[in-house]
Amino acid sequence: MAGNPVPLAVPCHRVVKSDGGLGGYSFGLVRKEALLNLERAVTPYVGCASTRVFCRRGCAHERRIHSGGRVHFASSAHAEVSGYRPCAVCRPA
Repeated sequence: MAGNPVPLAVPCHRVVKSDGGLGGYSFGLVRKEALLNLERAVTPYVGCASTRVFCRRGCAHERRIHSGGRVHFASSAHAEVSGYRPCAVCRPA
């Protein structure tokens, strides 16, 4: 960290296993799952993993995304950098 001008910090509760499992957490898996669910509930943008389209929360198309295919984004820029395109209906910006 001393030689890195831009340190990268990832909150440890966001680190999950490559197979999608929760892995471990020093405060317990129940708390880790609760933190992840809280973050998912408050993100303003939701993407569909199969179509690679993202919507504003509440869009009619967003409500049709199945739970296993939902990807949550904190910003539209983050969604676009991740390879998702904006929904033609709600036009997230």
